[in-house]
Amino acid sequence: MRHRLRTVFASLPEGMKERLRATRADVDHLGLRLRRFGASGVRRLHVGAAVAHPHPFPEGVVSITFDDDLVDAFTKARPLMDAYGWGGTGYLLAYTVGDGLTLEQLHRLEDVHGWEIAGHGLARHVDLTTLTDAEVVVEVRGTRRWLAEHGFRGQRHFAYPYSANDRSVRAVVAEYFETARVVMGGAGNGLPPERSRLHRLGAFTWGAGFSTVASLTRQLDRTRRTAGWAVLVFHTLDGDDGFSVTSQDFAAILAHIDRLGMAVVPVGDVMRAWDTT
Repeated sequence: MRHRLRTVFASLPEGMKERLRATRADVDHLGLRLRRFGASGVRRLHVGAAVAHPHPFPEGVVSITFDDDLVDAFTKARPLMDAYGWGGTGYLLAYTVGDGLTLEQLHRLEDVHGWEIAGHGLARHVDLTTLTDAEVVVEVRGTRRWLAEHGFRGQRHFAYPYSANDRSVRAVVAEYFETARVVMGGAGNGLPPERSRLHRLGAFTWGAGFSTVASLTRQLDRTRRTAGWAVLVFHTLDGDDGFSVTSQDFAAILAHIDRLGMAVVPVGDVMRAWDTT
């Protein structure tokens, strides 16, 4: 049946296809907002409600991020986060589009599910500190340009491939991106965001110091006590390497965040809550 529907859809005029896509997006967006309201109430319905408070995130805030091709972010993490009405930040390797997710799926993550698509690389996944200055500029500038050309709202945010950076690389990245994330140092993220840390934005990364739910939730508890900012990094779900988290553990982490009462928003929304310029 699904194959027959795809065949019928493929035969439709392009204008009708676009109208059907828009209708589907509107229906999905309404359904997500209703689930968001039912699961979390007005407290997390949108960032604007929190910004009215003198401190935008009085219980602290969590940004859930994924790196690389974002396939598991879309197929496995997204449905679990949808149950709470939460969006994440996907740091995308642009060259994986088509082999991983399609542009349509990436735009659905943003437009329907409240995520943002940010930069992780353009033509390769490479340690930027091993490149010449000119090559770094080509890769970093190209990443920002690609995100902008495709209209992704996370286009001002970047994650260093392999977390590798030095003063020279950071200087180039700062020309094109508002923030740049690493994989360690998550305990240092205070609120409001400190200008000196914006291009070495710390994180708690599954598989790099954290491989149990308890080890990660202890850091979340500390962040909640200080009303700070916890940036979490994941790569894949249910894989067979050290950076993969099981769906069961990921769901347990989400449930713990919900019990703590912390806001969960993408990196860009945290930055927009304060004027850091």
